[in-house]
Amino acid sequence: MCKLYNKVDGIAPIGNLDNEIIPAETKLTITVDELAQQLNVSRATAYNLARRKDFYPAFRIGHRLIISKQALSRWLDDQAEVS
Repeated sequence: MCKLYNKVDGIAPIGNLDNEIIPAETKLTITVDELAQQLNVSRATAYNLARRKDFYPAFRIGHRLIISKQALSRWLDDQAEVS
């Protein structure tokens, strides 16, 4: 496994370069397809939601549209309180 190390003190790994599978519970973000699965909606509905300006869990990195799992949880809680 190839890891990046802090060049100053050389101790703590700060990331890795291998294409390892990261367990879902450790991922900080999900894709729009994963959002559709988790919300049990169509892929088109998930993309429409993710593109809305008031859907704050979604953001872009380059051309990728991704969703923060933590922000999604807060957003869902907010929606439940409004209903």
